[in-house]
Amino acid sequence: MTSENTQRAKLTTIASFPSQYFLENMAIRGDNSILVTVANHQELWYIPPPSGNMPVDPLLLCSFAQSAMGIVEVESNIFYVPPPPGHARLVPRQVHQPGSRS
Repeated sequence: MTSENTQRAKLTTIASFPSQYFLENMAIRGDNSILVTVANHQELWYIPPPSGNMPVDPLLLCSFAQSAMGIVEVESNIFYVPPPPGHARLVPRQVHQPGSRS
């Protein structure tokens, strides 16, 4: 049941992954980039901030021996991704954006 006041969400594709990728956890960073874990491939991916209406290409950051079980920002731009039974610490790094000045 919808009402006249109901607003529809606008969905936009910002990045695509191959089929059979189960995107599990996401963390939106201060620059609007995204860190996302892929549960069935034990991977952590970086999705650059969207630029205009064009989708961006995700970048594989690392692989784990087991599934990553979450992602949390514990300090500004410091993230923990706990693959059981330990923890991985991600140190911020510059990722070159096409068209940006270095």
